[in-house]
Amino acid sequence: MRSPLAFMRRRSLRFRVTASFTAAAVLLAGVLSVATLLTVGRFLEDQRIRSSTRQTLFALLFARELLSSRPDPKELVSRLQIRQRFDAMVTSGDEWFATDLEHTPQVVPKGLRALVDGERFGYEITRRGGQRVLIFGTPLPPQRTDLFLFFPLEDIDRALSLLGRALAVIGIFVVGLMALVARRVS
Repeated sequence: MRSPLAFMRRRSLRFRVTASFTAAAVLLAGVLSVATLLTVGRFLEDQRIRSSTRQTLFALLFARELLSSRPDPKELVSRLQIRQRFDAMVTSGDEWFATDLEHTPQVVPKGLRALVDGERFGYEITRRGGQRVLIFGTPLPPQRTDLFLFFPLEDIDRALSLLGRALAVIGIFVVGLMALVARRVS
């Protein structure tokens, strides 16, 4: 078997310059595309977490106010469903009430459940049914009553998928352009 370097040494200078330019373009386009995709993805997730935190705090204030006057978790869930654009679940002891039949205490990650059981506020991003979901959890005033809010992340995933495809097409175009330029220059 022959060495790839031996293959390159036998080629003309023009071919080697074109190949080097093209390889550099592939590497640069790949690094920039991956960096852009990761940066944009992290930014969009952080932005969603911040806006969802605000919504969760407003929902928590609403829940505390409602439960202090009428301690009915079923009514709280129905009011949250009408009022907000997210799914909610209230657990009270062994009972649970949710805006969607898919939301059960089993879909809440164990780490988040432990955090909320310890009377703390938290969130976690998890996968459910192939889709990523941001879940916030917080304890409510009646003892052993917790509120979980579910925010879908499918719009962010779709945007990142589209961005990835666009970056791939642009990368291929740039590599082709750089190969043409390298061929002309050499």
